[in-house]
Amino acid sequence: MLYTILISFLSILPQENPLLLGKWKMQSYDAIAKIKLTPAYIFGDDESRKRMDARFKLALDSTFYYFKKDTLIYTSIESNKIVHRTALWELKQDTIYINELERNYKRKAILMSVNTNELVISPITPVQSNPPSKMRFKRAN
Repeated sequence: MLYTILISFLSILPQENPLLLGKWKMQSYDAIAKIKLTPAYIFGDDESRKRMDARFKLALDSTFYYFKKDTLIYTSIESNKIVHRTALWELKQDTIYINELERNYKRKAILMSVNTNELVISPITPVQSNPPSKMRFKRAN
């Protein structure tokens, strides 16, 4: 009986994936590639395209996710500024739940794949693209 209770209790705990732990640097984001295929980007004026390219570069150069046991420290771009955020995170099946500590903001992402060198997630947004956009990260030192 105790064994059955223990197994039942363990089955409701969030899954842990030790490969997620560590620091990850974003390498690419499909949403950026999709934006670059839109008529607004393609036919936009040079100055607007340069501003967007600079923002894309800033995002790719400065986006890091640092997964600790239950805490996530990550960077975000807001109003063209790099912002550092801290959140609690947990993995349930293939979904990462992220709850920021400084503000009441929650995010979710599907864990597409992770290995010792690469992490691929797909943010869950109110308006999902089809296929979903993927963020690709490389392990950072």
